Amino acid sequence: MAVTVNYEYPIVVAVPPGVAPTALQVHDSVIAAVIATANGDTDAVITHNFGLTGPGVGSQLNAGQPEVLLIPLLPVAIVASWIVSARAANTITVTKLGVGGTSDAAVQLRVHIKRPHSIGR
Repeated sequence: MAVTVNYEYPIVVAVPPGVAPTALQVHDSVIAAVIATANGDTDAVITHNFGLTGPGVGSQLNAGQPEVLLIPLLPVAIVASWIVSARAANTITVTKLGVGGTSDAAVQLRVHIKRPHSIGR
């Protein structure tokens, strides 16, 4: 099995699980729900399509963008110890560090990816 990512915002299709937003559909945030149905399911790649610059000095990725908020929805998400393991121009990767007893068919984690506001952008 693999980790399932259900896109909740922006709503691209009306029927879950939704699909990753395109660069034209995304604004300043993407919200996705993460489901890990097996203990061995460890990585989820979530597409935000912000088109961030980087890597390198002065780049958006080097400045810590995008902002990522991990919201545990079940106790198993705390045991799983989810972290942001990679950031790229159009994706982030969240990784589950704990493996034993960390599977659940319900949504474990909500991931809110935000691009900081800039009036000049």
